[in-house]
Amino acid sequence: MTTRKLILTLAAPCVLCAPLQLSASGFQVLERSARGLGRAFSGEAAIADDASIISSNPAGMIMLDGTSISTGLTYADPVVNLNGSNPLGQQADAKDVIEEALIPYFYLSHKVDNQLALGLALYTTHGLKNSYSDDFSAKISPQSTELETITIEPALAYRINQQWSLGIGISAVYAEAKLRGRSVPPFPVPDVESTGSDWSWGYHLGVLYECSENTRFGLYYKSNVNLNLKGDNVVNGNQRAGSLEVDLPETIEFSAYHQLNDNWAIHGDVVWTHWSRFEELNFNDPEIPVTTENWDNSMRYAIGATYFYNDSWTFRAGFSYEESPVPDAQHRTVRIPDADRYWLAVGASYQLNECYALDFGYSYITSATADIEETEIPNGLFDGESDASVHLVSVGISGSF
Repeated sequence: MTTRKLILTLAAPCVLCAPLQLSASGFQVLERSARGLGRAFSGEAAIADDASIISSNPAGMIMLDGTSISTGLTYADPVVNLNGSNPLGQQADAKDVIEEALIPYFYLSHKVDNQLALGLALYTTHGLKNSYSDDFSAKISPQSTELETITIEPALAYRINQQWSLGIGISAVYAEAKLRGRSVPPFPVPDVESTGSDWSWGYHLGVLYECSENTRFGLYYKSNVNLNLKGDNVVNGNQRAGSLEVDLPETIEFSAYHQLNDNWAIHGDVVWTHWSRFEELNFNDPEIPVTTENWDNSMRYAIGATYFYNDSWTFRAGFSYEESPVPDAQHRTVRIPDADRYWLAVGASYQLNECYALDFGYSYITSATADIEETEIPNGLFDGESDASVHLVSVGISGSF
């Protein structure tokens, strides 16, 4: 068995064919824990209520006792439709261009002593999957798009004093991509299939500041990861070597958490993503057109509350607003018809015994109707609009022992 196949086998529970427009802006994926989903991922860098804190702020591991584990699965049911026409005056509609998906996650942390904690995370940060039928008449170039990622993150946390803790981790990212396109007469665009894969790495840093027993703030930085997806391009049946560079952007997250009393806590999040790194899709092949993207940086805002009902039940809810990095209708494409989106989320945890709890989360995401005006042949020639929504249901188990 090759090294690549061995690693993929070991990490198989965290492989994701992430559908487009499921969670965060662009092609980010946020579905990394059931508890987080149930509060619209508000306050993630500060709450530190299970081992999934590794993916939001590794410094928070210092607040977990003993050995902690968190694992689960999110089911996504998206609805993404396009309505419009092509330059020939033909109606060009597409329904349900994104399939259902299952999104797993796994986290493990261990508190060595009062000053040191170690952890490991397996999940995904980015993904993309859509497809269009052969009778979609506006589909000039992109016919289907798939980007799958696996992220493996070892991390450690160190407590400096009673108020300050630091965290650091390495992000090893494996990615595979497959993009297909076809021409619709009379437009002179070749039939294309491009595949590629790559391993790359980045890092993440976190700071946790505990003002008091009830109030804390978290600051988290996740670096960009530059992928050079090498593989094959097949153009009109002719195969040759090809590559596609994809730069996964860095993010900065600031979170706050405050416990009001024995029953209530509030939490919030502000996240900046450096999407301006995404300038184009370039397959480094003279026969495959370059798609200009020129995205903007984007912001995400979230607020939520947690209700500690009794020793067995905890309830949570949240709301989030995300800006789309797509600057205007001219840069929105049928390959990535991204738009601003709004989250409504609810969730609960049930304590099974002294060690383990069942976690449940549900989110409904809706996107604003967005115009698409593709006027260049390489991009697809489509004039219309897209609308999207998704139901997310997550079930997990968390525990410390």
